[in-house]
Amino acid sequence: MVSFAKPLSAIAVQRIKFLIRLLVSVSILAVILRSIDVRPAWQVVLDARPGWLLLALLMQFGSTAVSAYRWQLIMRNLGFGQSFSFYWNSYFKGMFFNQGLPTSIGGDALRVLDVAARGFRKRDALYGIAIDRITGMGALLLLALVAHLVNPICCPSKCIVRSCGCRQPVYSALRVCLCSGDCHCSTVMRSLRF
Repeated sequence: MVSFAKPLSAIAVQRIKFLIRLLVSVSILAVILRSIDVRPAWQVVLDARPGWLLLALLMQFGSTAVSAYRWQLIMRNLGFGQSFSFYWNSYFKGMFFNQGLPTSIGGDALRVLDVAARGFRKRDALYGIAIDRITGMGALLLLALVAHLVNPICCPSKCIVRSCGCRQPVYSALRVCLCSGDCHCSTVMRSLRF
């Protein structure tokens, strides 16, 4: 049987993938916007101070850069050498999925697939991500201990002990830093009610 259909060029495939990603992103945003009252959310955006938003954005990029570099070092020791930009991009994709999916491991699964797409075994990629999570948790706990040493009133010892029972490392670190609402730092911290 003779086929008259031409295979798609690499550029056409890239365009189709981009359109699919754009459609998924717009769909997710539409679902989010339909589930919230947009007026109060917009008012919060309008009331925000641009300097603080810029500082928060820079701190987020800095945190992601450190995390991507840490993951690059771990994966390099496992025999998977890629450029920093690969880890940077993969981390941002993972963060997007962690925020958009109801689990905190969706981004990790995506990172495993990113590494596997480059020819590395999924099992070894999973090891690297597990090590990355463990070292990240260790860094957060170290940060909490430093916060306790700097200001024991804001981060009392009982908060550090109480946080060890938390299931997710991020929430555990937040509990340590925010002291489950028991600290006297600010009403904003206490209003988070973990």
